[in-house]
Amino acid sequence: YLILRENISQQKRSEALLVQQANYDQLTSLPNRNHLLGRIQQAVLKAQKKHLILSVLFIDLDGFKQVNDNYGHLVGDKVLRLVSERLTECIRKNDVLARIGGDEFVILLEGQESTNVAQRISEKIIQRLSQPFVTKGSTLYLSASIGIATYPNDGDSAITLLKNADIAMYAAKTQKRGAFQFFHIDLNRKAKRKLKIQTLLRNAIRNNELKVCYQPLVNTSLDLYGCEALLRWQSEELGPISPTEFIPIAEDIGEIVRIGDWILQSALSQLSLRQSQGLDHMQMSINVSYRQLEDKNFLAKLRNSIRAHRVTTTQITLEITEELFIQDTSNTLDTLLQIKKMGIKLALDDFGTGYSSLSYLTLYPFDQLKIDRSFMKSIGRQAKVMKLLRGIGSMSKQLGLEVVLEGVESAYHRRKIEHLDIDYYQGYWIDKPLTADTFFNKWLDIHVDDEEDKDIAKAHSDQKDIICS
Repeated sequence: YLILRENISQQKRSEALLVQQANYDQLTSLPNRNHLLGRIQQAVLKAQKKHLILSVLFIDLDGFKQVNDNYGHLVGDKVLRLVSERLTECIRKNDVLARIGGDEFVILLEGQESTNVAQRISEKIIQRLSQPFVTKGSTLYLSASIGIATYPNDGDSAITLLKNADIAMYAAKTQKRGAFQFFHIDLNRKAKRKLKIQTLLRNAIRNNELKVCYQPLVNTSLDLYGCEALLRWQSEELGPISPTEFIPIAEDIGEIVRIGDWILQSALSQLSLRQSQGLDHMQMSINVSYRQLEDKNFLAKLRNSIRAHRVTTTQITLEITEELFIQDTSNTLDTLLQIKKMGIKLALDDFGTGYSSLSYLTLYPFDQLKIDRSFMKSIGRQAKVMKLLRGIGSMSKQLGLEVVLEGVESAYHRRKIEHLDIDYYQGYWIDKPLTADTFFNKWLDIHVDDEEDKDIAKAHSDQKDIICS
C-alpha cells in the first residue's frame, strides 16, 4: 500500500478566511450585504410556507459624517462598533443584524404575526442610539433614521424588500432625526421624484432656473428693517419646486455649497448696488447651510466676496440653523467668531424646532434669534404658544438678542403678537418674497432711472420683474 499524507490546514484556514471576508464585515464582524441578501431570501421562502410576516429594517445614522470629519476615522470606527453592540442588544436571539456599508445597518426580523414587533424594536433602537457615545475623552451624540419594509405587502424578494426599506428610511429622514417610517407605495413615487430633482438640480444654476428673491423684515411699527435673501427654483421640466423639498436634496448630493456660494454672491451684489444708490441702513439676511460652514474655504470666500463687492459688513446678517450644532465641533465656535470679527451679524434660524438648545444661545455669539413659523400656525389653537412666545422674547432680551418672528401671515396674527417682546416681523402679511427690482422699488422707492444705472443693475441681476411666491 502507498499512503500519501498532506497537511492542508493552511489551505482550510485560507478558505475559511475567504468565506469570512466574502460574507462578513471586517470592522464589526457582522454579516455583510452579500450574506444578508441570502438570509432574507431564505426567510421569504420560509414565510411563504408558514404564512408569516417578516420585516427588513434599514438603519442609517444621522450626522455620522461629522464624526469622521471632526474626530477622525479611528474614532468613527470605534463608534460604529459601539453602534453594532447597541443594535445587538435591541434585537431578539434569532434576528439577523448586518452592516451593509458606511453607517448603514440592516435588521431582518422573522416569524412575526404582525408589524408590532418591527415598530417596537425600531422605537427601542432610536431610544438606545440617542444615548451619548463616549470614546477617547469625547462625548458624541447620534440619532438614527429607520425604514421598514415587510413581506408580503412590500415585496417578495430580498432585493425589493431592501430597496423599499431604503426608500422608507429616506422618508424617515425628512420628518426629523430619530424617526422610523413604514414603506408604502406613495414613497416609491416620491423616491423617483427625488432622483429626478437630483439630476435637474445639478444643472439648475447653469440653466438660469434658480432665482434669489427678497422678503422684507419690518419692525413693530411696520417700518422696513431689512430683507432676507431667499432661493426659488422654477424648473423647466417640473415647474416650481419648494425650497423645503430641494434644499435637503442639495445638501445630500453635495450641491449646497456651490448653490450657497452663488446665493451669497447674488445677495452681496444686490447690497453693493443698493449701497451705491445711497442705501446705507438696511440689513441683508443671507441663509448659510451648515455644509458651507464646514467648508474649510468658506471664510476666505466670504472675505473675498465682501472685498470684491465693497459692501459694508455691518449690513450683513448670516442666518444659521441648529443643524450646525448637532455635532459640537471645535471648529464651529472659531468659525463664528471669525465671522463676527468681520462685523457681520449672526442669527440662529428656525428656533424652537428640532434640537433647540438654550446652550446655543450662551456658547455661540449670536445677535439675533428667529422664531420658527410653526409657532404662528398654531397660535390660535394652543394657548401655551403665547406663553412660549412671551418666554422666548423675555429670555432673548435678557441675553441681549434681537428677536424676529417668522410666519406672520394675517392681520389676526399681528393682533395676537403686537404686545409681545418681539423686534421684527416677517411673513406673507408683510409681503411675499419679491424679485430684487420689485422689492427695492416697492419698499424703498429705489428705481433704475438712467442708462448707466440700468447697465449696473443688469450686471447685478437679470431676474424678471415677477413675484417669487
